Amino acid sequence: MKAGNEIVEKRISDNVWVLLNKYGHKGWNMDDLAKLSGVAKNTLYKIVGSKEALISSTILSVQDEYIAIVERSTKSENPRTAMYALVDLVPQIFGKFNFETIRELRVQYPSFSEEYKEREERMSQALIKLYERGLDAGFVRKDIDIKFFTKLQRLVREEIIDTSNTPEEMADNMRNALIIIMEGVLVREN
Repeated sequence: MKAGNEIVEKRISDNVWVLLNKYGHKGWNMDDLAKLSGVAKNTLYKIVGSKEALISSTILSVQDEYIAIVERSTKSENPRTAMYALVDLVPQIFGKFNFETIRELRVQYPSFSEEYKEREERMSQALIKLYERGLDAGFVRKDIDIKFFTKLQRLVREEIIDTSNTPEEMADNMRNALIIIMEGVLVREN
C-alpha cells in the first residue's frame, strides 16, 4: 500500500481479509472493498493500486508477521521458551489465510508465487538461527541437520496450506505439526 492514513489503510487491509475469507479472490471487486471500507473507489485505487497488488501485499504481510516473530525469537533470552511460543503464535497468524485463495494465487500470479517463495526462504533462515541458538544452549539435539530440518518444516507448512480447508483447520494442523517438530528436535529433559 502507498503511504497515507494508517487508520484507513488498516481498515482496508482488514476488509480485504473479510472479502477474501468470504468470497475468495475472484468473488469481489474494488467497488465492494471501497463500499465496505467507507472510501471512494478513486481514493481506494490511489491508496492500494491494483486489486492484484492489494491481495498480494495483504497475504504476504502475514508471512512478514511470522518472519518478524521468528526473528524476535532468535533474540530471546530463553530460546526454548521462544520455540514453544511459536507453537501458539504461528497458528494464530496463519489462521487468517483463506487457503483456496492462496492456492489460486500461486497458480495464477507467478509474481505472487515468487514473492511468496522469497519469504519462505527468509522464514527458513530465521528458523535456522533460532535452532542454532537452541543448539548452542544445549537443548536442540546435536544429531539434527538444522538446514534439512527447516526444509522439512517448510514442506510441512506448505502441505498444511495445500490441504487445509478452513483457517481453523489450518491453525489446528499447524499447531499439531509444530508440536511434533519441536519434540523431534529438542533434547529430552530428565
